[in-house]
Amino acid sequence: MRNSLSVISCIAYYAPTAGRRYFTKKSAITAEANAIIRAKYPTIEMCQETGESFYYKEDLKGYEKILRRLSRLIEKSINQHNRG
Repeated sequence: MRNSLSVISCIAYYAPTAGRRYFTKKSAITAEANAIIRAKYPTIEMCQETGESFYYKEDLKGYEKILRRLSRLIEKSINQHNRG
């Protein structure tokens, strides 16, 4: 049985608005797009007494379309930045 730890290096992608690192570029782009949407359309309280609230994905019309377009723009920006 091996009891020693080893250090490995890997590529990780950082999503600054989400504040996390991801192993794949696609997951980092999706998380960044979600964080940008969440910043623009935060959770809104519906009832002060019970504290019930709704989640922005359920109420925002065309959420998937917005997410897809924003993700594409972020990916395009990353690709342009890497080229020079």
